[in-house]
Amino acid sequence: VLGKYRESLPSRLGFKIPQLDSKTQVIWIHAVSMGETRAVIPLFRLLKQKYPHAAIVISSTTETGHAEAKRSMPEAAAHFFLPLDFSWIVRKVMKAIHPNILILCESDFWYNLLSLAKAQGASVFLVNGKVSERSAQRFQQFQFFSKRLFSYFDHLCLQSDRFQERFIKMGIDPIKITVTGNLKFDVTPKT
Repeated sequence: VLGKYRESLPSRLGFKIPQLDSKTQVIWIHAVSMGETRAVIPLFRLLKQKYPHAAIVISSTTETGHAEAKRSMPEAAAHFFLPLDFSWIVRKVMKAIHPNILILCESDFWYNLLSLAKAQGASVFLVNGKVSERSAQRFQQFQFFSKRLFSYFDHLCLQSDRFQERFIKMGIDPIKITVTGNLKFDVTPKT
């Protein structure tokens, strides 16, 4: 098992994290695996065009997602593995990256990542958002936690009306939600 995580472990523990100039505008995109990574390619290109002087960094959770990010978005300022969501690790990573914008793809919600990014003044967005029926029910059962977790998002762009209904039932303010469609199917990236 350790062999499988040999490359990613230092990054996940908060070592081997890119150090970025604090004067640079930083946009941090997090895409869990290969599918999410492919989905954010058009967004990455659009942001690169719109903010040519910003440093756009890409984090991944899986080895395949990381490899795909390096292959399909080589011009990113950095590629790294998402650190484990322990406050002491995430705090160290926030100091190194100091994102102005944090964009999460789909359904990877990490409390310390969100709260510490927000505490540092970052705008936080969800793109291609979704939540399973089961997870939505769990979030509803623990609304005191889910309300706090999702309060860190400035806006949530969701895949469909069905997901919008679930997020609203979870107590998310509808004003913060826009249904934008599925990036994986509604946009064809130019390769």
